[in-house]
Amino acid sequence: MLNTPFDSDGFQIVKTKRFSKNKQTKIPIKQNNFEKQEVSIDIEKSARRIQSAVEELRNSKYTEEALKAVPASLFTVSERLL
Repeated sequence: MLNTPFDSDGFQIVKTKRFSKNKQTKIPIKQNNFEKQEVSIDIEKSARRIQSAVEELRNSKYTEEALKAVPASLFTVSERLL
């Protein structure tokens, strides 16, 4: 497929094996123009946000309901693994 022709619209002409319809298929040309961007992450701020989310989840009604739904036997197994 290295020498496949292009039509006037910029589409690549590809021949396919169609028994009932013997015509060409057009595939648009892919142009990847990626710009490398410098990303800066404030680690301390991110750590504070994560810790805050953990505390909110730990004291939430969601956690209470989830812990009620999980059988107590699973807690003993996980405690042994830790």
